[in-house]
Amino acid sequence: MSTETFLTEKAKAATFIPALSSANIPKVFGQDAPLYKGRNVAAIPLKNMAKPSPQSKYNSEATAQLTNALRGILYEGKDINTALRDAEEAVKKTIEADKNK
Repeated sequence: MSTETFLTEKAKAATFIPALSSANIPKVFGQDAPLYKGRNVAAIPLKNMAKPSPQSKYNSEATAQLTNALRGILYEGKDINTALRDAEEAVKKTIEADKNK
Protein backbone atom coordinates (compact mmCIF):
# COMPACT_ATOMS: atom_id res chain seq x y z
CA MET A 1 0.00 0.00 0.00
CA SER A 2 2.91 2.36 0.35
CA THR A 3 4.67 1.70 -2.93
CA GLU A 4 4.87 4.59 -5.34
CA THR A 5 3.24 2.51 -8.07
CA PHE A 6 0.18 1.73 -5.95
CA LEU A 7 -0.18 5.31 -4.77
CA THR A 8 0.23 6.65 -8.31
CA GLU A 9 -2.63 4.42 -9.48
CA LYS A 10 -4.83 5.65 -6.63
CA ALA A 11 -3.92 9.27 -7.38
CA LYS A 12 -4.77 8.81 -11.08
CA ALA A 13 -8.18 7.42 -10.12
CA ALA A 14 -8.55 10.25 -7.55
CA THR A 15 -9.48 7.61 -4.97
CA PHE A 16 -7.49 9.45 -2.31
CA ILE A 17 -4.66 11.94 -2.03
CA PRO A 18 -1.56 9.99 -1.05
CA ALA A 19 0.68 11.31 1.68
CA LEU A 20 3.80 10.07 -0.07
CA SER A 21 6.09 12.98 -0.86
CA SER A 22 6.79 12.20 -4.50
CA ALA A 23 6.85 14.89 -7.17
CA ASN A 24 5.09 12.61 -9.68
CA ILE A 25 1.95 11.84 -7.71
CA PRO A 26 0.44 15.36 -7.66
CA LYS A 27 1.11 15.64 -11.41
CA VAL A 28 -1.04 12.58 -12.22
CA PHE A 29 -3.84 13.24 -9.72
CA GLY A 30 -7.26 12.72 -11.30
CA GLN A 31 -6.04 11.72 -14.79
CA ASP A 32 -8.28 8.65 -14.96
CA ALA A 33 -11.23 10.10 -13.01
CA PRO A 34 -14.19 11.24 -15.16
CA LEU A 35 -15.00 13.92 -12.59
CA TYR A 36 -11.74 15.72 -13.31
CA LYS A 37 -11.72 15.44 -17.13
CA GLY A 38 -11.19 18.89 -18.64
CA ARG A 39 -10.57 20.48 -15.24
CA ASN A 40 -7.54 22.38 -14.01
CA VAL A 41 -6.46 19.77 -11.48
CA ALA A 42 -3.15 21.56 -10.99
CA ALA A 43 -5.08 24.26 -9.10
CA ILE A 44 -5.98 21.81 -6.32
CA PRO A 45 -3.58 22.49 -3.44
CA LEU A 46 -2.28 18.98 -2.83
CA LYS A 47 0.63 20.31 -0.78
CA ASN A 48 0.43 22.27 2.45
CA MET A 49 -3.03 21.00 3.25
CA ALA A 50 -4.48 21.69 6.66
CA LYS A 51 -3.72 19.22 9.40
CA PRO A 52 -6.60 16.96 10.42
CA SER A 53 -8.73 18.31 13.22
CA PRO A 54 -7.98 16.89 16.65
CA GLN A 55 -10.13 13.92 17.52
CA SER A 56 -11.86 13.44 20.83
CA LYS A 57 -12.79 10.16 22.43
CA TYR A 58 -16.37 11.46 22.32
CA ASN A 59 -16.52 11.83 18.52
CA SER A 60 -18.40 8.57 18.06
CA GLU A 61 -20.96 9.60 20.69
CA ALA A 62 -21.39 13.01 19.09
CA THR A 63 -21.80 11.43 15.66
CA ALA A 64 -24.39 9.01 16.97
CA GLN A 65 -26.35 11.82 18.63
CA LEU A 66 -26.23 13.96 15.49
CA THR A 67 -27.47 11.01 13.46
CA ASN A 68 -30.34 10.56 15.91
CA ALA A 69 -31.09 14.29 15.68
CA LEU A 70 -31.17 14.13 11.89
CA ARG A 71 -33.51 11.15 12.00
CA GLY A 72 -35.77 13.04 14.36
CA ILE A 73 -35.83 16.03 12.02
CA LEU A 74 -36.45 13.99 8.89
CA TYR A 75 -38.81 11.29 10.12
CA GLU A 76 -40.47 12.66 13.23
CA GLY A 77 -40.84 16.30 12.20
CA LYS A 78 -38.74 17.55 15.11
CA ASP A 79 -37.68 21.19 15.11
CA ILE A 80 -34.04 21.53 14.00
CA ASN A 81 -32.97 23.62 16.98
CA THR A 82 -34.68 21.29 19.44
CA ALA A 83 -33.13 18.20 17.88
CA LEU A 84 -29.65 19.71 17.91
CA ARG A 85 -30.06 20.95 21.48
CA ASP A 86 -31.17 17.47 22.59
CA ALA A 87 -28.15 15.94 20.85
CA GLU A 88 -25.81 18.42 22.53
CA GLU A 89 -27.31 17.70 25.95
CA ALA A 90 -26.95 13.95 25.44
CA VAL A 91 -23.27 14.32 24.54
CA LYS A 92 -22.68 16.61 27.52
CA LYS A 93 -24.31 14.02 29.81
CA THR A 94 -22.00 11.35 28.44
CA ILE A 95 -18.95 13.56 29.05
CA GLU A 96 -20.08 14.42 32.59
CA ALA A 97 -20.77 10.76 33.39
CA ASP A 98 -17.29 9.90 32.14
CA LYS A 99 -15.71 12.63 34.27
CA ASN A 100 -17.48 11.38 37.40
CA LYS A 101 -16.16 7.83 37.05
